[in-house]
Amino acid sequence: MERLTVGMLATQCYLVPGDLDPRSVLVIDPGGDGEKILSALDGRLVRAVLLTHGHFDHTGALDLFGDCPVYLGASDAPMLRNPTLSAGFLTGDRSTHLCEPRLLHGGEALRFEGFSVPVQVLACPGHTPGGVTYRIGQRLFCGDTLFFRGYGRTDLPGGDEAALFRSIRTLLTLEADAEVFPGHGEKTTLAAERRFWGLPWPSESPV
Repeated sequence: MERLTVGMLATQCYLVPGDLDPRSVLVIDPGGDGEKILSALDGRLVRAVLLTHGHFDHTGALDLFGDCPVYLGASDAPMLRNPTLSAGFLTGDRSTHLCEPRLLHGGEALRFEGFSVPVQVLACPGHTPGGVTYRIGQRLFCGDTLFFRGYGRTDLPGGDEAALFRSIRTLLTLEADAEVFPGHGEKTTLAAERRFWGLPWPSESPV
């Protein structure tokens, strides 16, 4: 897997190759610097673009992928056409996107050619109304829901702090060895984040 830091806000874009066919790739959050992403793809076949949410810094290079299927939480779909909702005003970005995303609600298991395991979709509202986490094996791509020792802001349009904390608590109940690949910053693990947040595992007794 490759991680590319792209765009003005240093968004993490992930290129996930298929375990059955490494020429098949899923692109997660192409937030900007499209030529950098295309160069890293090196002609490989993009099976889908997976958006963790609709903010401009996670969708900036979306139009480079043409008719490739794009997946996005249903409640975030209006962000693609509204730079106010997508928080583009933070940097003066007024761009919009015309693609018709395939809308997600959480609970889906997406299958792609070249991949032996499905991409599981976990609804994670809070940072945005339609935020999602993509689980591929033991890897969680959670956008701005959960960072290394932190989490995404909720003061942008559609943000909901209480919903975000519920989403984080849901993620933290998953297996301890699951790796977290956030939308900004370094990767972490659920075990490390549970220790940081002071939350016991379900099999442990509260201190």
